[in-house]
Amino acid sequence: MATDAIAEKVIAASSALNTSGGIGSAKTSGRFAVACTAIFGTGTSAGVITLETAPYAEYTGAWASLGTLTWSAADTVKYLRADGPVLAVRARISTAIVGGTVDVYLQAVD
Repeated sequence: MATDAIAEKVIAASSALNTSGGIGSAKTSGRFAVACTAIFGTGTSAGVITLETAPYAEYTGAWASLGTLTWSAADTVKYLRADGPVLAVRARISTAIVGGTVDVYLQAVD
C-alpha cells in the first residue's frame, strides 16, 4: 500500500477557461482514488472545475469526466474524491472563474 501521497498544486491563481494541470500515471499507479481540492479566492462569483482522466498525460482526445467542483461562494474550499483506479488525471477550468482566481490541488490516494 502506498503512503507517500502528497497534494500537488496543478492550477495556481488562474481564472481562464480550459486552464488545466494534472498528474501522470507515475503518481497514480497503485492508488485507488484521486482527490481534487479547489480554493475559490476572494471576489469570485462563478466557475467550475472538472476532474478528468485519460489513458496517459499526453492524450490529445476528449478526456473522461470524473466529476465537477462548482463555485458556491468566494473564499470557499471545495473537495471531490473520485474512486479509481485511474491513470492520468487533470483538473480543468471548464467554466471560467469570474471576479477572482482559483488554486487547484490533486492528490492520488489509497
